[in-house]
Amino acid sequence: MSKYNPLTAYLRGLNGKPWRASLTDVENVLGFKLPASARNWYAWWANRPQAHANAWIGAGFRVVNVDLDAHEVTFTPATAAQAEDESLDTTSPITEAKMYLSQTFSITPEQIEIVIRG
Repeated sequence: MSKYNPLTAYLRGLNGKPWRASLTDVENVLGFKLPASARNWYAWWANRPQAHANAWIGAGFRVVNVDLDAHEVTFTPATAAQAEDESLDTTSPITEAKMYLSQTFSITPEQIEIVIRG
């Protein structure tokens, strides 16, 4: 049993509705403080198999927006999230690179454009 199971249960209870939450809201659902990495690194919120991410993935959700300055995260049902914008797929190497660069340069991932020349 994962300590993140309360988040899975909460998201399942939303019946497929998106949830824009403060990090404090997430902590209240979990019953404990998020690790510092959740407040400092976009990559913590990536939709890839990790103990904490399995909480929302297992509930059929994806994280589609993280605003660390505002301390907010948005969970959206996976099918709606994928249809909304595949560029938000945080498992892609481009998105991971944008998250890393945004942390390094203290800007948002949306402010980064990556050009691949062949």
